[in-house]
Amino acid sequence: MGSKGIESRRPRVGDLLEFQRGVYSHWAVFAASHGQVDEFWEVAGSSPVVINNILDNEYSHLPAGEILMNATSKLGATGYDVVCANCEHFATWCRYGKARSIQVERVKHTVSSYAGKIRDNLVELAQRGNPTVS
Repeated sequence: MGSKGIESRRPRVGDLLEFQRGVYSHWAVFAASHGQVDEFWEVAGSSPVVINNILDNEYSHLPAGEILMNATSKLGATGYDVVCANCEHFATWCRYGKARSIQVERVKHTVSSYAGKIRDNLVELAQRGNPTVS
């Protein structure tokens, strides 16, 4: 297995697929044995796609049948939210029973880090008595 869980082999039912789209990735659960190969290529388009069972080092994955049952149980569901309920949350929930988005976690960490630095700079300026900071 390569870095981040990326593997170079043919996908198996229940694998997580990452469609790399520049600054973000789209995520899906591989279910081609259910005759959905055409739909797969529709989603993939021209995006590079890799098998990325990103959390296999943290969690045990569910059996393939249960992963597919999870996925099909949400067909037609609504309530997409880029921060709390995106395609990566869905895919990881199907595979591991835990909804996580590493992309969102990275953004939250970066924003939190920058917010902390800005706060520290403002406090330092205020402590110096800088008249431009009130």
